Amino acid sequence: MDMNSLAKSIVDQATGEAPIVRPKEKSPKAVARGIARRDALFAVERSEIARDAANLRWAKVRGNQEK
Repeated sequence: MDMNSLAKSIVDQATGEAPIVRPKEKSPKAVARGIARRDALFAVERSEIARDAANLRWAKVRGNQEK
């Protein structure tokens, strides 16, 4: 979300023009599966997954969708 969108959403919420949207709660089963997957992976594999995810996020920020 860019700064202008963030500012508009804050003003809308403060003036009552937009409802406050709360994120859905995470499913306890989904959290447990994530923890089990994390524990099953080696540190190198977790690092590779995290690096790939960070590269994809930065690619979106830069405007290119390279993998």
